[in-house]
Order: sequence, then structure tokens, then C-alpha cells
Amino acid sequence: MLNKLKDAEIRFITIEEELQKPEIMQDISAYTDLMKEHKNLAPTIEKYREYKKVCEDTEEARLLMEEDPEMREMAARGQKMVAQRFTKEIMCQQTYEVYKKILGE
Repeated sequence: MLNKLKDAEIRFITIEEELQKPEIMQDISAYTDLMKEHKNLAPTIEKYREYKKVCEDTEEARLLMEEDPEMREMAARGQKMVAQRFTKEIMCQQTYEVYKKILGE
């Protein structure tokens, strides 16, 4: 699953780069096709990036809890906030929606 999301993010970045090229801007058909693809990928990529940020924040909190006793309590609160925002049910539903989008279902 994550490999497909990484590939989709790479494609999204490539599209953004292509849209900046003058030759694409002058080719209405190519520009329109890229904009449609960009629009279709945007919600999926937004959720994927949000997921990656949560993973990074969770790992940061875990490291703080292990390394610095004084920061342990604050990191635990941060980890609890992340866990509340991204419950298993919420993440499963969002993952399901992303899969549907990627697989075109």
C-alpha cells in the first residue's frame, strides 16, 4: 500500500513540475490533462502526507520519551493527542478511501 502511495506522490510532484513548464502551459490539451490528474490525486496525496507527518510526530515523541526523562511527560501527552486524532478506525476508513481512489473503484 505505501509503495503505491509513494508512487502516487512522485507522480503528483512530477505533474506539478510539468505544469510549470512554458511548453505545457502553451499546450492547452496537455495542460488540461495534467490539471485533471493533479486534481484527482490531490486529496489522496494530502491524506498520505498527513499520515507521514503523524508517523514522524509519533516517532519523535517516542524518541523523546526514551531519551529525555524530563520530556517524557510532554511527549506522552503529544503521543496521546496524535492517537486520539488518528484512531485505528479513522485511519482504516481513510486508508480505504485512499485505496478506492488509487484503484479507481
